[in-house]
Amino acid sequence: MLIIWFLLSLLKHTLLSSCVADHLSTKPECSVKEKQTEQKTLEDLVKLVVERICVPHSQNKFFEKDEQGRNPIHHAILNDKPNVLAIILKNSVNNSFITALINAQDNDRNTPLIMATQEGNQDMVKLLLEQPNIDVNKTNREGNTPLMMATQKGKEDIVKMLLKQPNIDVNKKNIEGNTALGMAVKNKKHPAIVQSLLLDNRVNPNLTCSKNAAYSRPCEYLLMWLQINYIRECINREEKEGSIRMLKAFLKRKEINIQSLDFDILKFAQELNDKELLNLINHVLGS
Repeated sequence: MLIIWFLLSLLKHTLLSSCVADHLSTKPECSVKEKQTEQKTLEDLVKLVVERICVPHSQNKFFEKDEQGRNPIHHAILNDKPNVLAIILKNSVNNSFITALINAQDNDRNTPLIMATQEGNQDMVKLLLEQPNIDVNKTNREGNTPLMMATQKGKEDIVKMLLKQPNIDVNKKNIEGNTALGMAVKNKKHPAIVQSLLLDNRVNPNLTCSKNAAYSRPCEYLLMWLQINYIRECINREEKEGSIRMLKAFLKRKEINIQSLDFDILKFAQELNDKELLNLINHVLGS
């Protein structure tokens, strides 16, 4: 039993400490073959622990949290070890405990899924989303969900993966009152994400995305920003093109009451000589 305890403690230290886990692999004199051997050894050890050693999870040193509240799943993600994560998730004799681990929050209330989203690791996100009891709506300390983090980080593919989840709350608000859509519009750098969100009928574009009363809806904020920056001629080409793509996505949902706007959107479209935008505006005005 002492040998097992020692093995579990050693493996936990190896995986949970990024300094130790990646020490040999980052040495310049290490060959590719040596790095592959190290990775295989780590994977074999993890496999031994989760498949063969039937120690109650309450006594299993491998599953203990560190001082930051992170468990082995958190650290498999932080250390970019998708094979280790797959072994833990798919082969464990502690299946009921693994369910708790995949939704566990660290001291900053980050779940493994939030971390994988922040890291932009699609393989890890896919592995986690395949777990039947994954909670896709758990929030971190700022109240951000995995969808919000993917939106904020501009991870379009991960946004699409998350939107496929039937139980996802696409309209959840964080502490600042922002929705995923509101965050995407305010970011202005990822119009494709705004388009993906607006193509999902569950997304409510009329929800406020700020605690401030003025221009609190995403579409109002977008138009206000366009108006101010277009008039001042301080909008660059990328921002202008991205904003127009977002505007078109809103118009396709017919969610903007363009007749109540201070901004002459029709004149704006005419000056741009954008036929698609003009057609969308005329279609909304005529409906």
